[in-house]
Amino acid sequence: MSCINAAIEAIESRDPGDKFTYSEVARRFGVDRSTLSRRHQQIRGSNEAKSRNQQLLHPHQELQLLEHIDELTEAGLPPTRTMIQNFASAIAGRAASQSWVTRFFHRHPDAIISRWSTGLDRNRHRADSVYKYESYFDLLSTKMAQHHIRAQDVYNMDEKGFLIGVTGRSKRVFSKQKYETGGFKKVIQDGNRDWITVIAAICADGSTLPPAIIYEATSGNMYARWVDDIAIDDPVYVTSSPSGWTNDQVGLAWLEQVFDRHTKEKAGNHTRLLILDGHGSHVTMDTHTLQPLDVVMFKPLAAAYSLSLQHYLQASHGLLAVRKDDFYRLFKPAWDSSFIKKHALKAFKATGIAPIDPEVVLKKFRKSTLTAPPPLVNVSRATITNLINQAYDPSSIAANNLSDILLRLQAAKEIAEYEKDALRAALHQRKAFHSGAVWWSPCKLREARFRQLVKEKEKEKELLDKIELKEAKENNRIYQLKIKEAARAAREEAKKVRDEAKAVKAAELDAKRRDRDAAKAIQQPQSGKRKASKPAAKQQPKKRRVGGAGGGTLAEVAAPAPPPTTTRRGRAVNTPAKYR
Repeated sequence: MSCINAAIEAIESRDPGDKFTYSEVARRFGVDRSTLSRRHQQIRGSNEAKSRNQQLLHPHQELQLLEHIDELTEAGLPPTRTMIQNFASAIAGRAASQSWVTRFFHRHPDAIISRWSTGLDRNRHRADSVYKYESYFDLLSTKMAQHHIRAQDVYNMDEKGFLIGVTGRSKRVFSKQKYETGGFKKVIQDGNRDWITVIAAICADGSTLPPAIIYEATSGNMYARWVDDIAIDDPVYVTSSPSGWTNDQVGLAWLEQVFDRHTKEKAGNHTRLLILDGHGSHVTMDTHTLQPLDVVMFKPLAAAYSLSLQHYLQASHGLLAVRKDDFYRLFKPAWDSSFIKKHALKAFKATGIAPIDPEVVLKKFRKSTLTAPPPLVNVSRATITNLINQAYDPSSIAANNLSDILLRLQAAKEIAEYEKDALRAALHQRKAFHSGAVWWSPCKLREARFRQLVKEKEKEKELLDKIELKEAKENNRIYQLKIKEAARAAREEAKKVRDEAKAVKAAELDAKRRDRDAAKAIQQPQSGKRKASKPAAKQQPKKRRVGGAGGGTLAEVAAPAPPPTTTRRGRAVNTPAKYR
């Protein structure tokens, strides 16, 4: 506890009526008098308190969240960052950011850690919804009654994978001295992890269909050495796939070439029922509890194969490798010893299929009904603080303790409410649950084929429409290009015509000019030299009489001299017409 808090506690713990001064208490605890008075009078809180008030969650609420994370981890459901963000938002009553989650991790490095984790397969967990199984058995009984299906016409198909060189777990006897040294605790196994899948099928009357073995071959080719140990009369089928698993093509071929061939004659005109997991190929595990092969048959088959492999390795002292060539020789005795009538009948009975008894499966999932507690009032951190402040002195120890307790309870309650809502949503699927089971009757097969044909036609029409649209766009583009090319050619042709017209006009003008020049050239020699220009005749000036009107002689005025007709050098001068 800090000195300032100790001083405040000393003030709060005094007897009623005892007088004190802040200066005296401050000197005794070595704190500043002003700080003590402000803190006690709640004028200003500590930095720690201010920081706490600014946080999304109170420290005690965060402690409750840490406890919940611990519980989820122990239950095998460690939360994600998003889940923690949702929990915090539910507790605080307002949205928490991703950065808050990061700071939350930094504040509690010793309590929580974030690591990548692989998922735990829940398909075989007891928490499966009971409504799925009820729906399954309702559908099963309805269809069997509708189509009058007999027990000898009910089959179950499933697949089992083998790592051909890996043995199962077995109990061995060791030399105690060698075992305790620590170096001799394992059993030698070949370790070949080539994958081989076996498709098995059993009937509710206890009979079995021949096994169908799928070898792993990347090329898809079968090699003769793999099947050398198969006798001509052995009831077995073999094929290959790139992965060693079934696929749609292999599964369909098995139905046509194996299942139909071995069940058609026995069924006659009766309807056959084949129960299998979702086949896309055969990969889902949701119905493990309902599969007779999974429940009863495959476990003894795997144990028997492991025993055959152990005997082989023991006989060869671990010196001979296990290859695909050896698989059938090791597998056949395991199949013969495990796929027997007794086991097949037990398998269908254990899954409630033949005879139909849903309770065989449903009783594993029945749970007692719990009475729901009364709803709690929604309260926030601020509401709790206000209520405590109204009932107690906010600075008292009792108020702090009560606040811590209520905040943790409030956080636990909000987390429980959040998870209850999620659980209610999950359980609500009963009302809208649709089973994944599909029964393919001839009528439904015809409908499915028709729907598939319609879909293919629609896809084909859509593809043709796209092609036509693409072609139309391309034709339009080509047409526009042609229009532009024609316009360009027309412009060039018009320009060519204009240029030709200009050339013709220029030629005509040039010809006229040449003709005119030629005419002038011809006229000049014909006219010879020009005559000298003569001055224009001028009006004779009036003569005046001398000596009066009675008579006398007239005095004439002399005419001006004509202009020269040659230059000083003797060249003729062309006198303008108006001066001639």
